[in-house]
Amino acid sequence: MLVFLFTLIVVGAGVGVFAHYNPGMMDITVHSYHLSGVPVWMPVAIAAAAPLLMFFIYATYASIRIRMLRTANARRTSSLSTRTASSTTR
Repeated sequence: MLVFLFTLIVVGAGVGVFAHYNPGMMDITVHSYHLSGVPVWMPVAIAAAAPLLMFFIYATYASIRIRMLRTANARRTSSLSTRTASSTTR
């Protein structure tokens, strides 16, 4: 998660510098949609946010998966230790 935070700070600074040196508005036409008066930095910010969002989703999934595996491993080791203790007393 620290890597995500560092990447977020770097991308935020990059978009801020881009917005500072490229003030103004532009018109965007996509298929049949027309957006007028869009700040120049907004498409850059959206393009930067898309991979960051994917990375954040992946990091969250990996964190949840690691916690689930640790819990399952703790249950397995505790059940194995009770089995071996009961089998040695016979």
